[in-house]
Amino acid sequence: MKWRKQNGSVLVCPADKGWETWRFPMVGAPQLESRAEGDVPTPVFDSATVALPARQVMVASLWLATTDGSLFADMIFTQLERRGLLVRSREETVMDYSVIAKEEGRTLVLVGVLPVNFPEKLCMRAARFDFSPRLFPMPANRAVFWREGGRLVMSVTRGEALVHVQTLGGAELNAPLAEEARRALWQLEAQGVVMAIEGVTLWGTIPGVGSDEFGKMLKLPVVQSEKPFPKIPDRPWNLLPRPVAIGRVIHEGVSRKRQLVALAALFYLVFVAWFAGRAGWFYFQKTRLARSIEADAATVLVLSDAAARWKALEPAVNIEFYPMEQLFKCTQVLPPEGVRFTLFEQRGGKLLIMGEAKNSPAAFKFTEDVQKSKSFAFYRWQVPQPKLLANGSAQFQMEGARPNATDD
Repeated sequence: MKWRKQNGSVLVCPADKGWETWRFPMVGAPQLESRAEGDVPTPVFDSATVALPARQVMVASLWLATTDGSLFADMIFTQLERRGLLVRSREETVMDYSVIAKEEGRTLVLVGVLPVNFPEKLCMRAARFDFSPRLFPMPANRAVFWREGGRLVMSVTRGEALVHVQTLGGAELNAPLAEEARRALWQLEAQGVVMAIEGVTLWGTIPGVGSDEFGKMLKLPVVQSEKPFPKIPDRPWNLLPRPVAIGRVIHEGVSRKRQLVALAALFYLVFVAWFAGRAGWFYFQKTRLARSIEADAATVLVLSDAAARWKALEPAVNIEFYPMEQLFKCTQVLPPEGVRFTLFEQRGGKLLIMGEAKNSPAAFKFTEDVQKSKSFAFYRWQVPQPKLLANGSAQFQMEGARPNATDD
């Protein structure tokens, strides 16, 4: 079995009496951090992995008539239901499995299922829930016995892969226990789960008959050794109890709502800060502008008075506004013949032009030419209908005024 490299992980697993907490440092062997007696480990870190006791998980080795991994889950649930191990709907069943072997179109898997009556006291807030026998490296092709929670547990391996776990009826090595173990081994061999058991391994001190006598009862050689340090497999199981899963969903929902509220509050604070910053900037600009206006008020007053005086003098100093200049511009619009002036008068920004044309079309043509002239583009004109005279000529009149014109 491959083992995942530890990075400061914490593992809580059952012991002969109570529970043990192991810490995996970045470098070096795992360290036993604490022991706690009782049915429930305390305390348990939210980031820890909890190894569920062997007696709390239903385990079965199944042959699946396929090597297609996409079909494994459906076939496993079908076989569990046939064996009566599936007492809940598929959605409510907590299950995980490991692939043991593949050969000639079939696959051997080890399946772990949480029972319906899984104790609520073990539904702790932990990062992951695994199966305790999977966390100990086991010798190949052997039956391994150890004590867990005051009971004897037997595991069986195919090669180095775990294929069977059984909590036995007794707590000591004796003939009835040996008979129970022997029947389990025969059944595994009959199912083809194991090919041959090479011996028995006893972990730790187990009360009852001696190891040699127990080996004679099983007709297998016995080796006794210390229980190895736990390790987390490269591919851990995830036997997350339903109450814990539901609690996580609720907790995540509450956390998500809190995050949304915090995010909304952050946006609100950012907006308030931005608004306050802009308001402060505008106030600063207003204050600076007011100071600038106040400082330049005397100069502006002098310049305004000078501008008003120059504007008043404009008709007198600007050659463009001279009456003779305006008359000259009008004569440039006159045709060679057929139109003459009878009156040309300028008062301030207003012009009065009266004249006669040889006929109405000539009068209309002249008045239009004056209005279209660039020299008088800034004048607003009032042109009454020309009057026909007895001799057939037409009398016309034009009144023009510049913007803000006066009679002065």
